[in-house]
Amino acid sequence: MNIFIFTDKDLDGAGCVLVTKWLESPGTKVKFVSVNEQDFRTIFTKWWASPDAEDYDKVMVCDLNIADSHVDVLDHSKITIVDHHVSHGAVKPLYKHATLLVNDHAGSSTKLLYATYVAANKTSALTSQQYELINFINDYDSYTLRYPESLDLNTVFFSLQGDRVKLFIERFIDGYKGFDDNEKNIIKFHKLKVQQTINELKVFKATIPLDGESRVVCSAFADYSINDVAQHLINTYGAEIAIVINLKNKTVSFRRSSSSNYDLSILAKKLANGAGHKRAAGGVITDQLLAFSNIFKPI
Repeated sequence: MNIFIFTDKDLDGAGCVLVTKWLESPGTKVKFVSVNEQDFRTIFTKWWASPDAEDYDKVMVCDLNIADSHVDVLDHSKITIVDHHVSHGAVKPLYKHATLLVNDHAGSSTKLLYATYVAANKTSALTSQQYELINFINDYDSYTLRYPESLDLNTVFFSLQGDRVKLFIERFIDGYKGFDDNEKNIIKFHKLKVQQTINELKVFKATIPLDGESRVVCSAFADYSINDVAQHLINTYGAEIAIVINLKNKTVSFRRSSSSNYDLSILAKKLANGAGHKRAAGGVITDQLLAFSNIFKPI
């Protein structure tokens, strides 16, 4: 069996490749490329038309939020799509031939893929360190954040220079066995910079009716460690929803507290031409977002 994987350029994308490498049958050849959603169609169609594509029995597309525009090139019997973005669930009926492992209730594509191997009784060879890495990746991508290691793992991932997915897979191919001294220094430096960013924050707050309920929403401007800033807004100011605007790259990120039931992908789509998951979503700065921001008052 030869498998080729197109995967996202983040921690969850790397996790999907690792799970496949760990749990496919012995002797299976697994190759991959990490891509972003904007370039996926160009890269995929060029590869699909090449002689290389004929060498693979199975092609996997993992953790890419590409549901609404690529059914025409992905609906093939040897393609498997693994994704937990909300938008992918809406187009499932359009696929007639591809295998879909799509579930927007899953915390991550990594854990979703792992669950399919569990169902097929293919997880007996998994070590405790590998299982722990799966849990950390799921914890981070679902934005549950039960384990401090999950945030640190993402810090290490984004500190890598070059092809992060490839380098992360090489580093953690045996699972999570703790961080080495260099990684600990990277994490320490990151936390100092996060604290500096938080100390300089100007925070804004509003109570907004969303989905039939009044919800406390806090916002701030930041261009470093968006997740840490959002968690600070939730923990420190009692926000149910945190909005972090990055003026440097003109993006906006939405995060919610662990007790919230609000679907952030709805807010991201409405205000920021965005998408994402129920717990975490993102988009770009729009006129709608700027108008929405007028209701916030500084704390």
